[in-house]
Amino acid sequence: MKNTFATAIIFTVWVNFSGLYAQEQLGSKPEKVSIETLTARMSVPSDTLVLYNFWATWCRPCVAELPHFQAIDSAFHDQKVKVVFVSIDFPDQEKNLSKFIAQRKFTQPMWWLLAGDPNDWIPQIHTEWSGTIPTTVAVMPGTSEKKLFEQEFTREGLTNLVTQLLTTTSKP
Repeated sequence: MKNTFATAIIFTVWVNFSGLYAQEQLGSKPEKVSIETLTARMSVPSDTLVLYNFWATWCRPCVAELPHFQAIDSAFHDQKVKVVFVSIDFPDQEKNLSKFIAQRKFTQPMWWLLAGDPNDWIPQIHTEWSGTIPTTVAVMPGTSEKKLFEQEFTREGLTNLVTQLLTTTSKP
């Protein structure tokens, strides 16, 4: 009986540890990026429509729309569309942000912008951005043209937007 009990405890500890390790491996921690890194990545032309969604864990409209962006990968799996989440959570919120990401099992890239004074970096993202969130910046395929959307999206609204942007880019 002792051996069975001990084996059960060891197995439980191993499963829990393995689960935590696997969670870490799946990306429960965001990639920390500087404004220079972010703007450089946003400036590289590709054949893919890239949606950079700027959000924070403390922003209710941001959190409400995150599942809609997650669904875009499924809805447009056969087309060249990519979603990148860019958290603008405060530097002292690392534990909270990591926990939030782990609970929601994001499969899209998750970046954490650590850039200092927003008045300095917001215009570098888009000159017309007022600084409100949620905000999405679409980088159009084949160019580094950026389109700004300072709004909360519904699933239908986001699907319509992506369809429209893809249609716009496929026209000669």
